[in-house]
Amino acid sequence: MSQSFRISDALRCLALNNPRGPNLAQPGYGAANNPSRINLGLWKQVVTQQQRLTAAQWDGMRLGGLVSARTGTGRVFEIDHLYLPDTADTWAGNGAHIRESASPLRLLEQLVELAGSRGGERIFLRLPSGSPLVSAAQQCGFFPHFQETRWEGTAVPLMLNGKRISSLFCVREPQDDYGLFQLFTACTPATVRTGLGLTHAQWQDSQSLWPKARQEWVALMDGKIKGWLALFTGGEALEARLMSTPDLSSLLVELALCRQGPQRWLVPDYQPEVASQLRDIGWRETAQYTMLINRVAVPVESVGMAPVEA
Repeated sequence: MSQSFRISDALRCLALNNPRGPNLAQPGYGAANNPSRINLGLWKQVVTQQQRLTAAQWDGMRLGGLVSARTGTGRVFEIDHLYLPDTADTWAGNGAHIRESASPLRLLEQLVELAGSRGGERIFLRLPSGSPLVSAAQQCGFFPHFQETRWEGTAVPLMLNGKRISSLFCVREPQDDYGLFQLFTACTPATVRTGLGLTHAQWQDSQSLWPKARQEWVALMDGKIKGWLALFTGGEALEARLMSTPDLSSLLVELALCRQGPQRWLVPDYQPEVASQLRDIGWRETAQYTMLINRVAVPVESVGMAPVEA
């Protein structure tokens, strides 16, 4: 039986050390973390009711599956925990099992209903490309918007033109927000923008999912923002994201490489120049993901008719 997750359920999971399977979701931040490691922060957030939606499936006392999504604004959610009763090998195989078991469908449908009832507008779900769960999620209204590749390597500081760097890049300030949205609109395909945000407010909602503890720089040319680089501390490696016009992407990559040590990059398929540069310096491609987005249909409480004047 699927149901909303209660505080008593979280305490039961803590007592029984559940869930025990791998986390099948791949959140944007920390996507390369060990998927078998239970995030105890999840239970803390559930118990304290902190900006999270969680649904579970129970078979008596046995946890049959769990899905949980975090939010920043309450309008956009990202599924960062997805546990199913079978092993990872089951869900990495052929799609026959999906048709025989409605477990992921029931869980995802329940989460979509919860999001809609609380005013949610979009739900993000990142899954390994080729997983049978991709087709299962599409049956619940999640549609692929773009592909991403994870690149990993060790940064070696490069000799950069310090004068050019200081004249182009500066630390991001709050007043740069709208300029960054204009950059996003200019360098992101329309099919991607429909999912990540067509308006400034929608784009801000999507940005709220990123961790607040990050370093950011913007590249200014002719008074306009032409590039953006963000670095996050993600466990044992630094995580990097960038957005820019094609002519500046290579310089932004070089700026990130000034931070010596292991790094992880999550590069969307519409940034081929970034992937090409990382490949050229010998970094390895470690995973591919499909980003699925559900544009939640908010339920109507009552339907009626009202008279109008002709």
